Amino acid sequence: MSRSFPWEGITSPMYQAHEVKPRKKWVIYYGWCLAALLLVGGFTTRFKIAWVFAVIIALGLVSKKTIMVTERGVESFMDMRFTSYYEIWKWDEIEALTHEKMKAFPGSWQLYFTKGDRTRKIFFLEADAKEILKLAKKQNSKIRLYDGNVYMEEYKKQQQKKGKKK
Repeated sequence: MSRSFPWEGITSPMYQAHEVKPRKKWVIYYGWCLAALLLVGGFTTRFKIAWVFAVIIALGLVSKKTIMVTERGVESFMDMRFTSYYEIWKWDEIEALTHEKMKAFPGSWQLYFTKGDRTRKIFFLEADAKEILKLAKKQNSKIRLYDGNVYMEEYKKQQQKKGKKK
């Protein structure tokens, strides 16, 4: 990566998001082929807008997003080679944190960080997720922690009761 991360100077524990569905090599290969085809088509045909789609696909292929949870909050860094974008959700801005153990991805937890009307879904390894919950409570005593698995069980029971009443 050409840029340094904004959290490189932090010495406290940091937890990096876990990618549960990494992009397959064939998707990357065919993405570049499609971008090249659209680029050539945009310059050789009357449909000039095709080169715009080629650029968008290429940007998507070269972009790398890294999400890190630190003592400052949830930090996102997007690197697109020629520019970058950085966003931080500070702990005092985060209102709720919902955690859910994923059956589809063993060893992974899904965390939902809620700030105002926005919610971000991020996957973490199980050990990291437990430490993040402790860190969240330490950094923001007002944060509401929810267990998504308990909520889903209650929801399923309610749906079963509704089904029996019909």
